[in-house]
Amino acid sequence: MSPIFRRAAMVRRQTIAPLHTSSLRQIQPRMIQKKRDHSILAQARFYSPDRIKPERIYKLPEPLKPSSTVKPPEKIIVVPENELPQGRPDDNFWGIGALNFPVKTDPVDDYDTHRALDVKSFLPGDAPPKKLFRNWYDIRAYKYLWTLDQKGINICREMKKCASSRGIVLHSKISPMAVAGGEAWFSPEEDAIYINFCSGRYPLQDAAAIPKLAKLWLQFFKKVYVVEPPERYGTITPTLFERGEVQAL
Repeated sequence: MSPIFRRAAMVRRQTIAPLHTSSLRQIQPRMIQKKRDHSILAQARFYSPDRIKPERIYKLPEPLKPSSTVKPPEKIIVVPENELPQGRPDDNFWGIGALNFPVKTDPVDDYDTHRALDVKSFLPGDAPPKKLFRNWYDIRAYKYLWTLDQKGINICREMKKCASSRGIVLHSKISPMAVAGGEAWFSPEEDAIYINFCSGRYPLQDAAAIPKLAKLWLQFFKKVYVVEPPERYGTITPTLFERGEVQAL
């Protein structure tokens, strides 16, 4: 290398400062952080749908409407309080019937002890169930399933995720054996319940047991509207069972 180029290289090294790691960090372009979208649709892109908490039914913007027409009861039966079932059930469950195995078609519908379905159970003498979702008959989001077994009357909301052939709660998931089962809605206007006996797993064995079952429900509600078979949906005319007070002599 000629003396002229060597001298020029020395001058260049003295005038240009070496680049250190700290200098590199300072001259790196600034990263722009985007504001995260917390909407439900945005969350659905990153999380499994099972991890997104659905809206509660009492926060719906519009009230749900029933698809059935419930006529006023043509028959009203007043039951004095001293005629209501008392104590714990025997083998014949206050004359209603005996326990039966469920009528089922899929093994996945068997009773599962390792589940959390928030089943409420109550016997005569217990306090009436509280914190119930109430609405009119035949609004499925508010439908409860009920069974009768050794724990008493059991109720559970149908539209809950469950490991069954339908993906929701079935009667056989509530009770491994039961006397009978059906559907129930709790009235939003009065201390009353609407029940039917439409259970594919625990069908009603004897129609003569209907008044006895209604009396059992009267332990917890003042009025019981019974939709008797074969009626279920459409235009129905329930029978009203009403709790009456014992007249003092």
